[in-house]
Order: sequence, then structure tokens, then C-alpha cells
Amino acid sequence: MTTSAAAALTIASGQSARPAAPKPRVVESQLDISIRRHEAAVEELEAAQRAYLEIAEAYDKAYPVEMLPATPWSLGAHISSRMTSEKCKDLVKLDFHQLRGCGDLLARMDPEIGESVRVTLVAKEAEALARVDRLFDDRRSREDAFGLTAAEGRHQTAMEAAFAAGDAVFQCPCRTIDEVRRKARYLISSTAITPGLEYEPEDILKAFLA
Repeated sequence: MTTSAAAALTIASGQSARPAAPKPRVVESQLDISIRRHEAAVEELEAAQRAYLEIAEAYDKAYPVEMLPATPWSLGAHISSRMTSEKCKDLVKLDFHQLRGCGDLLARMDPEIGESVRVTLVAKEAEALARVDRLFDDRRSREDAFGLTAAEGRHQTAMEAAFAAGDAVFQCPCRTIDEVRRKARYLISSTAITPGLEYEPEDILKAFLA
């Protein structure tokens, strides 16, 4: 082998053994980070929502809705543990309001009987309202034992996190015209992937003033 050939071989060997140059590191923009976090938050929300709906469906099958008379002498008002406590109490009070009207008619004919009816209705209304409280205490105990309360809490937490992450995208400033375009496309599409998250066109335009 000639000296020049040996030198060429040595150079070639050195070049092949030399490590490849590292690829330039891609730096995420704040917009990219915000979008990625929002997408992850939406996935968490969807998972929490599925879990909550599954437990809620199982709970409804285990404890069917039962409509109960607001009072033993109900004039049509019925309550259910699926209603809110305030709604049930309003129905009870309405029932007793109507019953007191009947008592007022009796009082015109016989004040003593009318007063007796009034006192009785006051006591019975208190009993009925206490019955509503027991109804909802029982419901809360069942929901806690069934896991519904915890699932609802996780769903609420995930929803708040998704809204916060979506708002972070909304508030994120754009540094280039490409980011402006990507942010606009994402904000429009996020109305479909984030339950309850909606932006008006004017809101989307305002987002670029950040």
C-alpha cells in the first residue's frame, strides 16, 4: 500500500468513527406547551366523565327514582331525592300554604277549631321539613357508600382543570404569524373537544390582543 493510500484510509477510518453531530434541540413555544397541557387536561376530563356516568347509571339502577307526597295530605306536590333539597322544601311549604287556606276558612266558622288547625299545621310542617332533611341525609350516605360522591368530585376537579388549561391557551401571546394561525385553529377546534367550553368569534379575536 502506498503512503498516500494509507493516509487516505486513515482519514476515512477517522471520519467513520467520528460520532454524528447531535440534532438541534427543538424548543417548544409557550403556545405549544399550553396546547399540550390543554389536550392532556381534556383527556383527563373525558376519562373522569366516563367514570362518573358509569357510576351514576349503576346508582340509578340500584336506587330508582321514588316520588313521595310532599305531605301526608298532599294536594298534588311530590318530592324526590333526585330534586334539590331547596326545591323539595319549597314544595312542602307550598302544600302547607294551601292547607292553611283551608284552616282559615274553618277559623271563620269556628275560631277555636281554626286555631287548633293552625297550631297543628305549624307542627306538621316542621315534621315534613325534617323529613326532607332525613331524605337527603340518606341520599348523601348512599352516594358516599356507592362511590358517586367521589366520582362527581373527580369529574368536577377535572372539568375545572380543563377550563383553566383552555383559558391558558386563550391568554397565551403569539410571537409569530404561524402561532397566530395555530392558536386560531386550536381555539376553534377546542370548542368541540372541551365539554362546555365555547368561544364567540369576538372572544377569539380578543385572544390575540394578549
